[in-house]
Amino acid sequence: MTTRRGIVVPPDTQDEVVERLILAFDAAIKSEGFRKWASTSGISMDVVLGEDYQKIDQQYYDTVMSYKDYLG
Repeated sequence: MTTRRGIVVPPDTQDEVVERLILAFDAAIKSEGFRKWASTSGISMDVVLGEDYQKIDQQYYDTVMSYKDYLG
């Protein structure tokens, strides 16, 4: 089983703010402390940032919505 987590901001957030958040998150997940925690947590992570995450999120949304009529 997989789960997904994401960090999102309002659509009108300035590009500069979004870019800074992405850089900060990227730095955090590459930090020694986080890597140490991740290696002992038993959690497998595939980190995807920015537009790449948006594309994956849209694909999941489209898939779920394609089953909407079947689920009622």
